[in-house]
Amino acid sequence: MQVFNERSSPARDTPFELKIPAKENRLLRFSCIIVLLLLTSGGVAVISYLYHGKAGEDLPSTLLWLISWFAIDFYFFYVLVWNLAGTEIIRFDGESLTVRYDIEGCGRTKRLPASGISEISVERASGLNELFGVSGGTVKAVCEEEPHWFGIEISDEEALAIVRELKSRLKRQEAGSDHPCSIVQAQGQKR
Repeated sequence: MQVFNERSSPARDTPFELKIPAKENRLLRFSCIIVLLLLTSGGVAVISYLYHGKAGEDLPSTLLWLISWFAIDFYFFYVLVWNLAGTEIIRFDGESLTVRYDIEGCGRTKRLPASGISEISVERASGLNELFGVSGGTVKAVCEEEPHWFGIEISDEEALAIVRELKSRLKRQEAGSDHPCSIVQAQGQKR
């Protein structure tokens, strides 16, 4: 797996583990800081408005607006922290494919049982989270008829190397079981 660059390197102490740090994106960081400053100042202004009792009959809609405002504020904070300290950890141990989005020990984990994976291919996800680099990815794994993407910060060439490695490991596992999995190549042709 010589395809990986200095940002991503396979760990040797597990059957397959790859740690991919978030790529430095200064424009995204700067944009998030500006948005956070604007959102936070707007939230403080609304809290001041509420504190001084100026909401009157508009209190329910003002509170709803404030909650929505802070949810958006939290999202941009998450994007900023992910870009500063996020690491995507891809692990295959024979039993399951695990994708962890880790920020200094905290994060979320997707666990896909190996027996349920029916397709693994190179295919880019799209959407708002993909745009900001906090989810999505370049590798698509279909598990129990539901698509899951990972490999947020990797190139198509790196994704192809990961797909080949995972396919070979799934095939080795299949050889010793009644696994009905039909692995699909990156080009979409069945093997």
